[in-house]
Amino acid sequence: MLENHFTKDPHKVETFSTPKILVLGHGQHGKDTVSNMISYTYGLKLGGSSELGFKAIKPRLQKLFPNESDEQLFENRRIHRDIWKRLIKEYNTPDPTRLTRDILRVYDGYVGIRDLDEYKATEHLYDIKIWVDRSLHKPNDPSMEIEYDPNEMLLLNNNGPLAHLKDALLEILIL
Repeated sequence: MLENHFTKDPHKVETFSTPKILVLGHGQHGKDTVSNMISYTYGLKLGGSSELGFKAIKPRLQKLFPNESDEQLFENRRIHRDIWKRLIKEYNTPDPTRLTRDILRVYDGYVGIRDLDEYKATEHLYDIKIWVDRSLHKPNDPSMEIEYDPNEMLLLNNNGPLAHLKDALLEILIL
């Protein structure tokens, strides 16, 4: 079988269009940093569950926290991670692909998926799935329902210095 044009994984199907990328992992493990590196290096734009998810759930957040500005609501997303997760799940009900479709209409990839139902319903849409791991420095996030799967995901070790992260990314991606 021919090697995929986007990864070193020979089991992937050849793809000639712009790849769809999923960047996932536990909270504060470096997903946004990795997506910025992908954008800068390859010219691809990746959208986060935080940004587009915020647009989707903002009316509900405003009702829950009426005294907070939009900026405060967004900045407090890590504090209210469970609430965000629940509201995004409600937004995705009955269609677990809804937020993913919103993101992929605008971007080349999705950063930060956490819900297992959403992942299972959409995992076939991605050419590349990158799991970012910084578990030696940051705890695992209990709101993350998805586990690293070495058969489906490329592991990006982010336990070293930031200067090594780009080299590690370039080592696993061929775009």
